[in-house]
Amino acid sequence: MSKTLRRLATAMLIAALLFSTVFIMPAEAAGLKAPTGCRFTKWLKSDFTACQVSWNKVSGANIYQVELAYKSGKNAKYALTKNTYSKIDGLSNQHIHRVRVRAYYIDSNLKLRKVSGYSKAAYIVPLPTKASASLVSRTKTEVRLKWNIIYGSNGYNLFLTTNPSVKWYWNKATAKTATASSIVIKKYKGKALKKYVNYYTRIMTRNKVGSSFINVPIPYSGFWTSRFYIY
Repeated sequence: MSKTLRRLATAMLIAALLFSTVFIMPAEAAGLKAPTGCRFTKWLKSDFTACQVSWNKVSGANIYQVELAYKSGKNAKYALTKNTYSKIDGLSNQHIHRVRVRAYYIDSNLKLRKVSGYSKAAYIVPLPTKASASLVSRTKTEVRLKWNIIYGSNGYNLFLTTNPSVKWYWNKATAKTATASSIVIKKYKGKALKKYVNYYTRIMTRNKVGSSFINVPIPYSGFWTSRFYIY
């Protein structure tokens, strides 16, 4: 097969793999185990628009298809890789995403011979990036904090600190809905907020799958969403 025809055949195969919801395969095109260990690995950008996901190698596979969709399964996109990881860029940082992977074996004639089912899903969970604070009561030093919605989330946890490089303290939890994107802060470590102190906020997105909340990683240890100062 000429290089031009081989490239054309490869392009057609990739198009079929990526864009067909039903891909007709020969009867022998089964037999690969679904990838295990599909997991979020790390953030590649602190604005939550790029990350890396990984999975375990599947014996007999020579290519993997990565499915990226919103948590609901909508807006699905696909990519192919020979690696057991994928670097994903251009993410919407206002949506929780779901990632699944399946394995293929494609022979030297570019025929799809084996395919697996999808792995268990991993979730890419961004944190709010925009927050604003306003004074509710100057006499009681109470502050209202508002932030952008993360679609697909199950509410948020608010953490506060006066030093983002040291220790963070849980402050409050919102209702378990994505639109619960504001909270009134009345205390820090059990005491009233003080004037002339920098308070840093970290708003953690909650992601519930089934009956369990899934761990939500941060880009780096000292990450903070916003800060406020009462005077």
